[in-house]
Amino acid sequence: MGRFSTVCLLALMTVSTACGGADGDASGGVTTPPLLAAFVADDSSPGSNTVAMAEGSKSGDSVTVAVNASQTTGLYAAAFEVTFDSTKLTYLGHSAGTVFEQGGHTPTYQVGNPSAGRVVVGVSRNGSVGTVNVSTPAPMIRLSFRVKDVGSFRLTFENAALYDGQTPPQAKAGITWESGVVTGQR
Repeated sequence: MGRFSTVCLLALMTVSTACGGADGDASGGVTTPPLLAAFVADDSSPGSNTVAMAEGSKSGDSVTVAVNASQTTGLYAAAFEVTFDSTKLTYLGHSAGTVFEQGGHTPTYQVGNPSAGRVVVGVSRNGSVGTVNVSTPAPMIRLSFRVKDVGSFRLTFENAALYDGQTPPQAKAGITWESGVVTGQR
């Protein structure tokens, strides 16, 4: 091999190594953008006597969904289930809301994930305390999910009820329950 050929080969190797390839990372692989989660509510302006999901905080592939009560009076407790496609979403956990905490009260939260794709929620004020009223949308509880794939994945309420302060508490009539979708994007 001549001196000119050797110099050209070395120059080509240096340029090729420095570039790392046209569409990849330094190892020559393809760089995939990170998965980003968000939530889109079915109703962004819920009316009176409504429980509606709304986007809370989000970070990377995780999103927190607030379950908000809106323009509802005489609340003592809530019970509902949220179903979802467990091949596309993972339930991460819950955090307290603000509705049942009114007046400095510490409510009881009972939240379980008894089977893939289902979260069961019960939250209640305790003892001989009054009910609460909600004028503007406020969270009863917050549920966090991680998205596993690109797409839109529905969250759905099932077996849902708000309860009044009677003894024993009675399900409130005329409550509308609004859901939404978790999205995954790159």
